[in-house]
Amino acid sequence: MASTTLSGDKYWNQSHFFYREIQWILFHLISGKSVISILLWGTGMLLILAATVQALLAVHFMNPHRICTAAFLNGIGALFLLGSVVNLYGPFFSGPAGIAIPFGIPVILGVAYWQYHWQSEKLFDEHGDVP
Repeated sequence: MASTTLSGDKYWNQSHFFYREIQWILFHLISGKSVISILLWGTGMLLILAATVQALLAVHFMNPHRICTAAFLNGIGALFLLGSVVNLYGPFFSGPAGIAIPFGIPVILGVAYWQYHWQSEKLFDEHGDVP
């Protein structure tokens, strides 16, 4: 026979996750430093998501000018991610929370650099001058 207790309910388990996250903030189990780091990380992710949308629109509409916007959004998003890591772990990526090895941030900056130079080459080919 299936358990009918509240803790055994699958919907309670899904909503319990959200409830636990709110409790961490309300009962100060998560510090202000961690909250700032989470906000920086979330902002960086939203910027990178916006950059991805811009890049897809650039390919779809064959508009290299949108790639420049995507490159800047990628670069700024990577800086927000780096700020999140520095805020949580310190400038040397080592602190009381442990160590961080941010492999993805140089990759994102490399993509932004590649996007910007690809856009510059396309504009140079179209107009015959340096943008």
